[in-house]
Amino acid sequence: MSVILRTVALEPKPEVKEYFLGYVEVFETTGLNLSNVILDKLQELQIPFENCRGQAYDNGANMKGKSQGVQARLLTQNPRALFVPCGAHSMNLVIADAAKASKDAVGYFGYVQKLFTFFSGATQRWNILLKQVHLTLKSWSDVRWESRLQSITAVRHQVKEIRNALIEARQAVNDPVAKVEAQALAEEVASFRFLICTVVWFDILTHINQVNKMLQSSSMQLDVAVRLIESAKHSLMKYRQSGFVDAQSTAKELCEALNIEPELKEKRLRSTKRHFAYEAADEPISDALKKLEVTFSIVLWHHFKRDLKFSLRSKTDLEFCLISAKFKGCQKRLYRNTALR
Repeated sequence: MSVILRTVALEPKPEVKEYFLGYVEVFETTGLNLSNVILDKLQELQIPFENCRGQAYDNGANMKGKSQGVQARLLTQNPRALFVPCGAHSMNLVIADAAKASKDAVGYFGYVQKLFTFFSGATQRWNILLKQVHLTLKSWSDVRWESRLQSITAVRHQVKEIRNALIEARQAVNDPVAKVEAQALAEEVASFRFLICTVVWFDILTHINQVNKMLQSSSMQLDVAVRLIESAKHSLMKYRQSGFVDAQSTAKELCEALNIEPELKEKRLRSTKRHFAYEAADEPISDALKKLEVTFSIVLWHHFKRDLKFSLRSKTDLEFCLISAKFKGCQKRLYRNTALR
């Protein structure tokens, strides 16, 4: 576990500094053990915990738990050590939750990962890719969505080169399995569905990554963080109105570069017999493009709006508690209730 302290000096003018104190070996990740480790580390460094005025962790249950989490246990030691969740980690959770809600989003990132796995699986294939592109494909992490932006950026600006590399790899490799995989990936990369998803995710992650970087600034303040999240919410909702249409236009330009038709083919699935139910099933959407907008674009915006609203409300409630405490005094019960629900 890494330990970082932020200090605020009020004289001669307010100055914020951060100090990395190092890594601490942890054998148990329970809230009790982690809180004891933190207190022991501060005692070792002769830093009085009574002077602490804030805590910031990720959104894990062992860290932010209201009863058994680290922040709750440390609040009992010092009621003025208010807990503020990591803004960057909260933004990552918003994107992750939205991506899991759409089958098209899950399938898209699966193909992006397959591209990296295919080329990185053999030196011969990787060298073929290097001859075609100047930005190499990259793997991504489930926690750091900035890594996914790096992966998508390489695809967004080099889709033609990546497809040419796949075609060349299909002809060069001797393994029949690799040939089939290269052919399937080349067809998927050149599909209108894949190109639309690439443009949409690139636009979304580019904007959110800018907000994410600012939230990680050492001089970030709570009120500024609230305005940044509010700005991100409004920008995404604005993109919701015309973003999918603009993504279609951009995807059509990519189709022209690839010399393919911008046609969205509907994947037919085997229908199964359903038992009688009082609630009728939703009427199926026959238009493939409209179905992609409903199952991909609208689903993403719905989850973005819901999760960003919760994150914004939580930070606004905490800011109100801070202002109230300034004028009404620091009461122990008030500080205990400021932990995020």
